[in-house]
Amino acid sequence: MVERDTYTKMAVAKARAMEASNKYTALMEMCLTDSPSKEEVGEHLLTIQRLRADHLEAAQVRDQRRTEEVEELKGKLILAEKEKVGL
Repeated sequence: MVERDTYTKMAVAKARAMEASNKYTALMEMCLTDSPSKEEVGEHLLTIQRLRADHLEAAQVRDQRRTEEVEELKGKLILAEKEKVGL
């Protein structure tokens, strides 16, 4: 009787281990299917690069405008100082 109980416990433990292994395998398969494909990752990368380029271009235009504004203000300041000296 002891041998039969031991065998039964071992069979139950093995069945539980197999069930846990199956659950783990299913979880890993789900993780793999949820992962983006290489094509999707490539598309996202291209989108990011395009957005960065657009952002860089906008920043360069903004900097150019600011530079022009500063030069204009410098010219006005020089004229104002010349008028002060002339008075």
